[in-house]
Parts: sequence; C-alpha cells; structure tokens
Amino acid sequence: SKSKIRVFCLGIGTNVNTHLLDKITEETNAASQYVLPEENLEYKVSRFYAKISEPVLADLKLTIDGPDRVLGIYPKNLPDLFKGDQMVVLGRYEPGDKKGKVTLEGTIRGKKRTFEYEAVFPKEKEGNSFIPRIWATRRVGYLLDEIRLRGEKKELKEEVARLARKYGIVTPYTSYLIIEDEKDIPIARRSLGRIAPGAAAPIVEKELLAIETEAKIAYDSFKSEKSGEEAVRGAASGIALKDADGLSSFSAAKDLAYAGGKAAQKQIASENRMLDGKTFHLAGDLWIDDEARDDKDKKIEELKFASKEYFDFLEKHPELIKFLSLGANVDLLHQGKIIRCRR
Repeated sequence: SKSKIRVFCLGIGTNVNTHLLDKITEETNAASQYVLPEENLEYKVSRFYAKISEPVLADLKLTIDGPDRVLGIYPKNLPDLFKGDQMVVLGRYEPGDKKGKVTLEGTIRGKKRTFEYEAVFPKEKEGNSFIPRIWATRRVGYLLDEIRLRGEKKELKEEVARLARKYGIVTPYTSYLIIEDEKDIPIARRSLGRIAPGAAAPIVEKELLAIETEAKIAYDSFKSEKSGEEAVRGAASGIALKDADGLSSFSAAKDLAYAGGKAAQKQIASENRMLDGKTFHLAGDLWIDDEARDDKDKKIEELKFASKEYFDFLEKHPELIKFLSLGANVDLLHQGKIIRCRR
C-alpha cells in the first residue's frame, strides 16, 4: 500500500468479489468500476480506460489555511488527476468570514508541482444551498462503505440515518436505517410514512411493514454479501454516492440500487423533495419539513390555505413562497416556529 502502484479494478457481471476489489483499490488509492448485466459493456470499459489512461497529476495533497478548523474533507484520499477530469473536493470549515489560501501539491512525470490560490471562506453564501446535500451524499457513501467492508457500528448507522433523512438521500440501504431510527415517531410524521387520504390505520401499517421488510432484506444483503447482484449494485451505488459532484449524482446512485426492482421503496424514494436546503417528506397530501417532524415544545402558527391571512403572511415573508408552494398542506419550520398550512 506504500508503493506508487495503482491497481484499478473492473468487475463485469455479478459473479465478482466486491469486497476484494474495493479493498485493493482503497489500499492503492485507485478506483473500482462495475458493469451490471443490463449495462453496455463496451461503452463502460472504453470510458473507464479513457479515464485512467492519461494521468496528469499524481500523489495529490491539499492544504487549506485560513479557517480555524477544517473537517469532513471528501474524497478523504485525493486520487490522481487524469486528463479531462474535474475533481470536486467538499468539506466543512469553522468559523466563517475568513480569508486564506488553498495549496494543491502533486507530481507531474516525477517532478513536484505546487499550485496556490487565494480563497475566501464566507459564513454563508446565497445560491449555494445545494452544496450541503452533495457533501452529505458523499459522507453517506463513505459511511455505507465502512459498514459494508468493515461491519456496522451504532454510531455509523445513526449518522447515516440522520444525514439520509435530513437531505433526502433515500436508497434501499438508507431506508432501513431511517425506519429503525424513527420507531418512536408517530407514523404520520415519519420520513418514509405514506398515508393515502382517508386510509385506515391498519392499511398504513401494512404498507409500512412492506417497505420495512424490503428495506431490511436489501440492507442485510448489502452489509453481508460480497458477490452476487445485490453486492454489485451496492458497491456501484456506493461509488456513485462517494463521487457525487452534483445533485444528479444522487439520482444515479439511487437508480443503480433500485434497478433490482424494489417496488415499495421506489415509491417512497420519489416522495422526498429537496428545496433550497430543506428536505420535505410527503405523507398523503401533507408535505412535512424534516425539521418540523418533531413538533414537541415548538410554537405553531396555523394558516388556512388561500385565505387573506395566508397571502398577508406570504407578503410579509416572500422567502417562504417557494416552500409553501409545494401544496395546500405544508408543515414548515421557520425561525424556531412551525408554520402549519392547511386547506
């Protein structure tokens, strides 16, 4: 693992040992690629070869000066940079409102090169609300890999559930952890709770039981199987999560995982919506802000949809229009208070 050799692994079909391939690439700071039966083999192999055939900067090291604390950098180990590649590095820093310097070091044909850039680290910046979700997607990918390759731990499961719920990262593997984490929350306010208008409670519980059963089977296969279709889909989905550089990356990871045909979970995956940094879960005809699911000890302001008070409220708080436009029934947390809009 201390050598400069990179071992890139290509897994074709489902009869491959994903744990072995992924651990080899992890140890050699390379990458794995999987080709599923329904995918175009020639296209994926040629694309993979083209990506790794022309390295331009190796042994990368990133140094960030300015913030007092920098944490959660992903990718954890910077891979080599290849011709035509774009590398997106995500992380968190504390505190904001500081200036500093970003230094990237690497080697080109054995010669060391250094690139320095002046940087500003603002406390917050409008228009960047999508960045936390991309960071969370990568973080979830790394945590799931830890569970898959090294075994589950309570703290890993809890963090996956928290991030997946907050940012709407719903896959077969996160679904079960979210369900387990919400056992004590009323069904109507669970992230994955689906309540058809007028449905009786037993029907709701039956639907949730079906979702939970599918999710548990998928999760158990994910964490225990090294080869086979579920193992390959889990590994491929994890790569897409860890390499996320845009909101479409999560969709790619979700599609890879759900291609196995988990009908109940496919539906609940589409019933989460990310909007300007907030995640909303659909329960029947009610959109619930994830931060408003627990309404204990919180003040509640009730609004009747399309009433004079409703439009007066929107005129006073135009920044909330995009959230309340989800529908007539919305629960929204704003400034520590729950805005409860009903038809």
